[in-house]
Amino acid sequence: MQYYIIDDLRLPPKRTFHKGWTMERFPSLQEALARYRALPSRQAKSLGMTDGIHVLELARHVLIYPAETAWEDVQAASPELLPLWAEIPEATAAAEDCISALNLRYQLSGSVVTPVPSRDRLRRDLRDKYLWLSGESGQETALRWVYIVGAGWKQPAFLRQWKRTGHPLVLRCQADGLTEQGAYILLETLPWEYDVLMRRTLEQREREAERIEYSHEQSSMQLNTRTYLPKAEQQVQSGPKIGGLGEMKQWRGERR
Repeated sequence: MQYYIIDDLRLPPKRTFHKGWTMERFPSLQEALARYRALPSRQAKSLGMTDGIHVLELARHVLIYPAETAWEDVQAASPELLPLWAEIPEATAAAEDCISALNLRYQLSGSVVTPVPSRDRLRRDLRDKYLWLSGESGQETALRWVYIVGAGWKQPAFLRQWKRTGHPLVLRCQADGLTEQGAYILLETLPWEYDVLMRRTLEQREREAERIEYSHEQSSMQLNTRTYLPKAEQQVQSGPKIGGLGEMKQWRGERR
């Protein structure tokens, strides 16, 4: 593994006779961190790691709304959420070291900034809850409101139209939820808790779809078995209809 520093992401990549951002490589995270700290505090600098082919950005210096001079280091990505990096111990260790060394309080979540998770598990009152999703497949959401520092509670559409300087800082969410019994409930969560609930909901939906598909397959197999059995075998499997004594004797006579 190698580590890299990009000095200012606001610029295009550097070309001959053109000003642009530059990249430096380092053999250790500690060297990369030292160089990252030495760069000016008003540049959109970035720190990451690479295996020579794939790249994982670990930290980035960003401008956070509403204070237009409030530059802050944030976590750029969580390795455990990326299939390519989730099983690589060096990636997890590097992410944790960056959080500690740079005192990272926030993380990038798309175009917004949210608090870094303070614990691994959901709080107790959310552990049996799911999200009530709506919208087109692949773009489903349960979000109703988000709390943005400097703007207050806003609907999610407000973020899609964001044109102010700096990344919006979202501290809390309100979302449509469901209990395990299927009852509707309005949930108020931290952004990372909403993300965990989203993953749980999608996993539960996938398990339910697999269960239904398996049930349909079993029913189809049973139907096909009865359809293609010879009539004599079908009669043996179904047996006599329990009726009066005369019907019982008649059936036995036919068998003889």
